[in-house]
Amino acid sequence: ADAAALALAARVWDVLLLRRDEALSASTLRGLELARGLRSGRLLRRSYTFATDPAALARAPPHPRGTIPFFTLKRPLRLGEERRLSIFEPRWLALLDALAAANAPAETPAPNAASDDPSRLINVSFGCVFALNRVHTPAG
Repeated sequence: ADAAALALAARVWDVLLLRRDEALSASTLRGLELARGLRSGRLLRRSYTFATDPAALARAPPHPRGTIPFFTLKRPLRLGEERRLSIFEPRWLALLDALAAANAPAETPAPNAASDDPSRLINVSFGCVFALNRVHTPAG
């Protein structure tokens, strides 16, 4: 019984303390690498503001001609990789609605929400940007 308790205690020590220390060390090293990249100019710091009110988003002008709207990702997207996006924020839903409306036939009456006809999102283009460290806060 003592040997089993000792083995269990050793496993708990390994999982709770040593693995935690490894995760904290890796996170600290990542933070140092980010700071070094920002100081050297290899990484850029960008700040964006956005509305969170669905009505304000619906009134927003479309993205400028010749540009591609984008989503931010926590993990890089590999070439050819398909990934499901969990889209629930009003700004992302408004972006998809705008893409669906732009892809709708000319005779289609408004509103052209993506949820009305998801097929309108077939063959639309948008980008995905890997964001090393991101914090989303509402404007205002």
